[in-house]
Amino acid sequence: GASELVKKLIYHGLEQSTRDSYQSGTKSWESWASIRGFPTYPALLPHILEWSASKFFGTSDPSMGAVSATSLSKYLAAVRSRHVDLGFDIQVFNHPTLRRLLAGATSINPTFGEPREKRPVTKAQLEQIVGLELPKVKPLDQLNLDAAFTLMFAGFLRLGEITYTTAEAKTAQFQFMNATRSDVVFGPNFFQFRLKRSKTGVKKRGVIITVAATGGRTCAYSIMKRLFYDDSQP
Repeated sequence: GASELVKKLIYHGLEQSTRDSYQSGTKSWESWASIRGFPTYPALLPHILEWSASKFFGTSDPSMGAVSATSLSKYLAAVRSRHVDLGFDIQVFNHPTLRRLLAGATSINPTFGEPREKRPVTKAQLEQIVGLELPKVKPLDQLNLDAAFTLMFAGFLRLGEITYTTAEAKTAQFQFMNATRSDVVFGPNFFQFRLKRSKTGVKKRGVIITVAATGGRTCAYSIMKRLFYDDSQP
């Protein structure tokens, strides 16, 4: 098998958020196959076909509740990704019969209506989130939220780019991949935020974002300064 160094690089070749989203798919496949005594990896076409159909319509087995055609495709992507991790061939996932099965699932359960529109947050909405008044004493949790929302608004950032999970905070890569206080450097009437990585940054080089003071209740600079002053941390 592959060495631990090889496994480490392969593991980090996929975003942690993607791995987390794949867990339900791999869990469903592994549970279904194990109950029947089928090999989990590499998967055989007849077994993948049966699992896919069972998952689409739903059974009483653990982790086998019915899903939509779109979700079924994501479940298959999860199992395919696990094959890549383990170094197994992935041609089974490109088989014409499996593609035909997915087409059948889409035909039976099409997606109706227009896709839900995702609109950007407006300044009026940001004012409602942050609050129109800035009291002398504000709970630190709320101050952190205010800083997060105003930074995202001013820097055109995604939520996942400046937040992290409890599990991520415990990893050795945390300080090299996630946003920390050392990524904020204040200047006169502005601060610079170092985004270590982003969803669109394939080469993971990061970027420096300059946020200028704007005044008012939604000023990211004022709120960030106050956060650092009221909640002093390394």
